[in-house]
Amino acid sequence: MTEAIEHLKNWCADQHKLLSKNLDLMERGLLHTSEGRVGGGVVDTTDASIARTKESLAELESVLRIIRDDSAEQAADGPSE
Repeated sequence: MTEAIEHLKNWCADQHKLLSKNLDLMERGLLHTSEGRVGGGVVDTTDASIARTKESLAELESVLRIIRDDSAEQAADGPSE
Protein backbone atom coordinates (compact mmCIF):
# COMPACT_ATOMS: atom_id res chain seq x y z
CA MET A 1 0.00 0.00 0.00
CA THR A 2 1.42 3.37 -0.94
CA GLU A 3 2.23 5.87 1.77
CA ALA A 4 -0.52 8.26 0.60
CA ILE A 5 -3.15 5.52 0.73
CA GLU A 6 -1.94 4.49 4.18
CA HIS A 7 -2.28 8.11 5.37
CA LEU A 8 -5.78 8.29 3.86
CA LYS A 9 -6.76 5.05 5.59
CA ASN A 10 -5.46 6.33 8.93
CA TRP A 11 -7.17 9.70 8.51
CA CYS A 12 -10.49 8.02 7.66
CA ALA A 13 -10.18 5.69 10.64
CA ASP A 14 -9.41 8.63 12.96
CA GLN A 15 -12.35 10.65 11.62
CA HIS A 16 -14.62 7.62 11.99
CA LYS A 17 -13.67 7.28 15.66
CA LEU A 18 -14.31 10.97 16.33
CA LEU A 19 -17.63 11.03 14.51
CA SER A 20 -18.74 7.81 16.18
CA LYS A 21 -18.06 9.32 19.60
CA ASN A 22 -19.90 12.54 18.69
CA LEU A 23 -22.84 10.54 17.37
CA ASP A 24 -22.99 8.50 20.56
CA LEU A 25 -22.97 11.66 22.67
CA MET A 26 -25.68 13.32 20.54
CA GLU A 27 -27.89 10.24 20.60
CA ARG A 28 -27.55 10.03 24.39
CA GLY A 29 -28.49 13.70 24.72
CA LEU A 30 -25.09 14.73 26.07
CA LEU A 31 -24.05 16.81 23.06
CA HIS A 32 -26.29 19.29 21.29
CA THR A 33 -25.79 21.48 18.25
CA SER A 34 -27.53 24.74 17.48
CA GLU A 35 -27.32 27.72 15.19
CA GLY A 36 -28.26 31.34 15.52
CA ARG A 37 -30.97 32.80 13.33
CA VAL A 38 -31.17 36.21 11.71
CA GLY A 39 -33.34 38.33 13.93
CA GLY A 40 -32.22 36.54 17.07
CA GLY A 41 -32.87 33.24 18.69
CA VAL A 42 -31.12 29.94 18.60
CA VAL A 43 -32.45 26.82 16.94
CA ASP A 44 -31.52 23.30 18.07
CA THR A 45 -30.02 21.45 15.10
CA THR A 46 -29.05 18.26 16.91
CA ASP A 47 -31.36 16.01 14.87
CA ALA A 48 -29.96 17.38 11.61
CA SER A 49 -26.42 16.94 12.96
CA ILE A 50 -27.16 13.32 13.84
CA ALA A 51 -28.39 12.68 10.29
CA ARG A 52 -25.33 14.38 8.72
CA THR A 53 -22.98 12.51 11.04
CA LYS A 54 -24.54 9.17 10.06
CA GLU A 55 -24.09 10.10 6.38
CA SER A 56 -20.46 11.04 6.99
CA LEU A 57 -19.83 7.78 8.84
CA ALA A 58 -21.30 5.82 5.92
CA GLU A 59 -19.05 7.69 3.47
CA LEU A 60 -15.97 7.01 5.60
CA GLU A 61 -16.91 3.33 5.86
CA SER A 62 -17.24 3.20 2.09
CA VAL A 63 -13.78 4.70 1.57
CA LEU A 64 -12.27 2.33 4.13
CA ARG A 65 -13.99 -0.63 2.43
CA ILE A 66 -12.58 0.43 -0.96
CA ILE A 67 -9.09 0.70 0.52
CA ARG A 68 -9.42 -2.69 2.22
CA ASP A 69 -10.77 -4.37 -0.93
CA ASP A 70 -8.05 -2.83 -3.08
CA SER A 71 -5.36 -3.91 -0.60
CA ALA A 72 -6.73 -7.46 -0.52
CA GLU A 73 -6.85 -7.54 -4.31
CA GLN A 74 -3.26 -6.35 -4.57
CA ALA A 75 -2.14 -8.93 -2.01
CA ALA A 76 -3.91 -11.69 -3.97
CA ASP A 77 -2.18 -10.56 -7.17
CA GLY A 78 1.22 -10.89 -5.51
CA PRO A 79 4.04 -8.40 -5.38
CA SER A 80 4.22 -5.92 -8.21
CA GLU A 81 7.37 -5.71 -10.22
